[in-house]
Amino acid sequence: ATSPPATPPPLPVARPPSTGGRAGRFFLGLGKWLLKTLLTIVALALIVILALLAVGTLAVGMLTEQAIARGDWRMDTVAPGRPYVYSRDDFETGMQLALEPFIMDALTNVRVRFEPPEVIVFSGNVRGSPFSLLARVRAVDDMPNVQIERFNDFPLYIIGGILSDRVNNGFRQAWQDAPILIDTMTMTEDRITAIYRRR
Repeated sequence: ATSPPATPPPLPVARPPSTGGRAGRFFLGLGKWLLKTLLTIVALALIVILALLAVGTLAVGMLTEQAIARGDWRMDTVAPGRPYVYSRDDFETGMQLALEPFIMDALTNVRVRFEPPEVIVFSGNVRGSPFSLLARVRAVDDMPNVQIERFNDFPLYIIGGILSDRVNNGFRQAWQDAPILIDTMTMTEDRITAIYRRR
């Protein structure tokens, strides 16, 4: 008989503490590398895009690449062949907590929409002004790949390309000696399911 899908532990809804390491502690969990990384990317991309600073984009991209490459993704704790499920609620709660240290209570009405087979749309309000950020998430060469494509329906050819390239460079460095690779990653309208395999 097949094993039932592994559901990640429930995410807390309380505000994180004020220390700099709160996001890292919050996201440390079995099989949580995808959620942790996506939310970090969204938080950084949103700040840069709102600031409209190309130099800031390059700097944040470099910092994000290093954070991904040097991060402790706990890949040795992932069970190959076992499905890990990430719901829209996981992303909405996590995005709120990931962004809160940067923009405090200015972020409201956080929503996440999955558009199969590989698009995630993050939306909400920042100080009453609506925003949306579209990213394409998939597995390329059995590793995570993220393309940040649109902000408020405007294509992000330069900013999105810079951030996406840096993010994916970080993934390649982090996964070059990883004990696991992505076997399958599928998206429905309410969840993403990832299954890993041994290298």
